Amino acid sequence: MNKLFNVSTMPLLGMVFLFMVACSDDADNSAPNNDIQNIEMPSSGAESPIVSGKLVVIRGNGFSENSEIWFQTSSRSGEKKADVISYSDESISFIAPNMTGNCDVILRQEGKEKTLGQMFLEEKDVDNMNDYTYAAGYNVVDFEDNENAFPILYVFDRQSGDFEKKNELPNGEIIKFILAENNGNQNIYYFKRCLPISKEVSLYKYNLAKQEEKKVCANWLNKFYNASPGMAIGMIENTLCGLEASVDKGFEIVSFDDNGKTTLLKKAFPYDRINGKYVTQFYCEDDNLLFNYDSKSRCILVTGSIRFENDRESFDCLLSLNMKTGDIKLLHDKQNDAYYYEVLNTKQGFVLLEIGKDIDKTIVKTINPETLETTSILAEIDEYITSAIYNEKTNSIYWESSNGTSEDYVMEYNFDSKEVSVSNSSLPYIEALFSIKY
Repeated sequence: MNKLFNVSTMPLLGMVFLFMVACSDDADNSAPNNDIQNIEMPSSGAESPIVSGKLVVIRGNGFSENSEIWFQTSSRSGEKKADVISYSDESISFIAPNMTGNCDVILRQEGKEKTLGQMFLEEKDVDNMNDYTYAAGYNVVDFEDNENAFPILYVFDRQSGDFEKKNELPNGEIIKFILAENNGNQNIYYFKRCLPISKEVSLYKYNLAKQEEKKVCANWLNKFYNASPGMAIGMIENTLCGLEASVDKGFEIVSFDDNGKTTLLKKAFPYDRINGKYVTQFYCEDDNLLFNYDSKSRCILVTGSIRFENDRESFDCLLSLNMKTGDIKLLHDKQNDAYYYEVLNTKQGFVLLEIGKDIDKTIVKTINPETLETTSILAEIDEYITSAIYNEKTNSIYWESSNGTSEDYVMEYNFDSKEVSVSNSSLPYIEALFSIKY
């Protein structure tokens, strides 16, 4: 009986063995990817969701050009692939897909997959949100040495030209610019130092709805701290990012979290790849500490001053840093006749504002963000345009000017009418303008 049992069960045991081997092979293909280490997910939840379309950064080691990020609903009813923007030795960044609710975030790489964690997403109709233009001034005219001075935010009515007081910020002096998220969260960012004049210049986040200010980080901006790498800040898909630069590392793109921690998004763009010349110095000018980002080409456009090896002087320039290819393009005035560049993202495309040194005239050009080649000249405006902003709804450029008086007005150039106009009302002093959607 035992012999008969052993013989008859041999085929069955063989089938069981083959089944186990097959299952083992399947398990290997779907095994967790242990090459990815030190994962840090951004916080999110029903009260603080991540808006679809926003750049998301996950910290970790081991990501590669073959990494794919997928979002899967908790019910497993559907999944979407995220558009990966960049990866580095310490992170991967991507665009949050159009989904709502709690989702599993899955990494697929080298034939394996791993659940990195969960994110709570929210879809918003950003295109149909109201957009506003704000001006930042102060409660007193002589604010620099006044410890009782504080910034005030005014909504600027683009039709009537009047100002309406909205927010009072905590004590301090805002440095030139305010950068806004345009996803309905009502967050703005700015550099500020406390008054009376303080040596410390910090990066702050302020929420217009909650009227809450939070320090993001201190001593990052190179303009005030020569040992610091920070050159400029900008929005990449509504996420606060920064451009760092040093002779040793070259140019690097980083993101900030709410606690001021920076994460490398893109490996360095080395200095020696700029037109085959070695750069000995690069810094952003006082009048422009912001960069622009082109979603289509994934290029970062930043203005500054550059000096090459063996050159006696620095030149104003515009750089295009391509996050997709790692290429760098340079535009600079070899005759040194144009000393100011500013770039705005408009309906017309990317617009370059160029000011001649000997004349108070601004040349408005459209440029290719990848090559920096001029594609058209739109206008020559008999105004000295600096620290300008663009509003899509009116298709206009706005900037502040004293207009020959003791107070500051808002100037407007409309691309459709090709006319320059000035606001009816004024403020004692305007530090910065910004546009925001909510």
